[in-house]
Amino acid sequence: MAASPAPLAQPKNYDQLYPGRFLKAGILDGKKVTLTIAEVKHEKLEGEKGEELKAIMSFVGKEMQLVLAKTNAICIKAMFGPTLANWKGKKVTLYEGKVEVAGPMKGQPCIRIWGSPEIPQDMTIPIKLPKRKAFEVVMHKTEPKPAPQE
Repeated sequence: MAASPAPLAQPKNYDQLYPGRFLKAGILDGKKVTLTIAEVKHEKLEGEKGEELKAIMSFVGKEMQLVLAKTNAICIKAMFGPTLANWKGKKVTLYEGKVEVAGPMKGQPCIRIWGSPEIPQDMTIPIKLPKRKAFEVVMHKTEPKPAPQE
């Protein structure tokens, strides 16, 4: 008798129901996830204002990519410096946050950077975006997961 197939994971929210090429807040399912940066590059994507140049971050061993919001890029720059080549191979911890800046997206779920196991301690990052009120975020020193026991 053939073994029955494993049950499919059932979506819990809209982002899980329709996954695509890019990570969305709902895919994280309220969990913090640590990933290793593979690459950061520019790509033209269709947006509300037509075709726009966006920063795209890829991760080692993952198909989904992250459209890198400026707030997230500022946080990564503060942790690892302004040279993108230095970001490659660094670990970042993502979580589901809320859009902080005023506008139609304020309060909506988004992916934010929680921190990294590679920073020596928690660090406060000032964020100043054009035409927006300045605010601060804290990058947390996260603990790397121990290797699985054999």
